[in-house]
Amino acid sequence: AVTGVQTCALPIYPLLSETIDYTTERTESLMGVFFFLTLYGAVRARDSRGATQWTTLTVVSCAVGMATKESMVVVPVVVVLYDVAFEFASLTDAWRERRALYVGLFATWIELGAIMWRWPRSTVGGTAVTPFVYLLNQAQMIARYLWLSAWPRALVVDYGRPKQLNVTDVLPQLALVAALGIATLALLWRSRRVGFLA
Repeated sequence: AVTGVQTCALPIYPLLSETIDYTTERTESLMGVFFFLTLYGAVRARDSRGATQWTTLTVVSCAVGMATKESMVVVPVVVVLYDVAFEFASLTDAWRERRALYVGLFATWIELGAIMWRWPRSTVGGTAVTPFVYLLNQAQMIARYLWLSAWPRALVVDYGRPKQLNVTDVLPQLALVAALGIATLALLWRSRRVGFLA
């Protein structure tokens, strides 16, 4: 019976186990909660009943998420892309109706900038890392995680400390990330809804 309880506590997909294996990674799951709460609130704020309350909840959720983890930085852009893909004919129409919401969401970038300036993350796992070296490591990890999403084999709990990489060390991974970004922009141009998913 105990084994069954322990098994149920694990996430369904093995790649996601990191968010519960490390106490420090709980920030990732918290950020995810505020990410989706922000997007949900933005969708609900279109309803004329309770629009002000939903708009307020959306901005507050985004602000709390920004204080949780830096990857929340994309959420204001995601909300705008959602609106243009599913709710409005154009960005101009979306801005005309949702200006207050957008201003509130993008203002949370000021909060994130202040947090990063005041408490910079200069170390990862006890190792000093420059933002550029961290970016190069992330390019490598994004490619690895994409592969593991399709073929979850040889998963590890800890990938170790960031490596001191050069651009030439991760050119294939950078090319992959760039190609995915270009493909997403092309999809957004051709089909907003499919592009939004990308």
